Amino acid sequence: MAGSAPVTGGLLLLDKPAGLSSNQALSRAKRILGIRKAGHAGTLDPFATGMLLCAFGQATKANAYLLDADKAYQAVLKLGQSTTTGDCEGDPVQTAEIPSLDSQQWQYLAAGLTGELEQVPPMFSALKHQGQPLYKLARQGKTVERKARRITIYRLKVTAWNPPLLSFEVHCSKGAYIRTLGEQLAEKAGSTGHLVSLRRIAIRQFAEAQMITLEQLEKAADPHTNLLSADQALLHYPAINLDAGQSARFVQGQLIKDRSDHAAGLIRVYTADNLFLGMGEIMTDNSLKVARLFHVAEQ
Repeated sequence: MAGSAPVTGGLLLLDKPAGLSSNQALSRAKRILGIRKAGHAGTLDPFATGMLLCAFGQATKANAYLLDADKAYQAVLKLGQSTTTGDCEGDPVQTAEIPSLDSQQWQYLAAGLTGELEQVPPMFSALKHQGQPLYKLARQGKTVERKARRITIYRLKVTAWNPPLLSFEVHCSKGAYIRTLGEQLAEKAGSTGHLVSLRRIAIRQFAEAQMITLEQLEKAADPHTNLLSADQALLHYPAINLDAGQSARFVQGQLIKDRSDHAAGLIRVYTADNLFLGMGEIMTDNSLKVARLFHVAEQ
């Protein structure tokens, strides 16, 4: 049922280059595609590269359903020195001995950082305090108290150890800061460190091979052919097809009764010929109501 062409806009798996903020990369893609309404699901730091999931036109409605998406990264940690930001863009803060460990010992330490963890968000982050992004306060030399957040590290694998550089891959839940994870790993080794490289390689089912660079997008004969339909971001929800009469009532916001063949919860809704209409919700009385329509054309 998935894969129907979007009415207006769509999703773009952009391979963000280093040196651009997420918003700057999104703005460049907007200009190339000529679509005014746009947003992205999950900020990448300027020094980071990789998957920036951009949504355009009616597909921006999908972002609300991506807030809890798991992600995967590749990173390189430089041991022996910490910075104000936890990455290569910050000022040096502290130095320490480079650990005398082998790859197997590093993997043992990494295993101790898997599962559910408490992680305090860094000051250099886009989180807000009283309406102000933390990174703006940090640039003013201010520090505010941040509550620890519960995250999950599903997998943390050391892939190379070439002192002082430690390469690793991580599969994690929403809310995880890889810069902070790198600092935690360095601390476990009795040292300190900061990230010199960070690349996001996956968001939920979207994989690295699906990404496109800004340069490729610019050179494409028709850049719009690189857009995916909005429902591709929603495949983790079950799907349902409605007949013509039910589809008409659904898009008018009317309740569709007796959908007893589906469990209660959110569901993707399609017409009989697989046109994606939007997200619905199966109620406990087996009726279907509109959660979010996607069929309305937007510019």
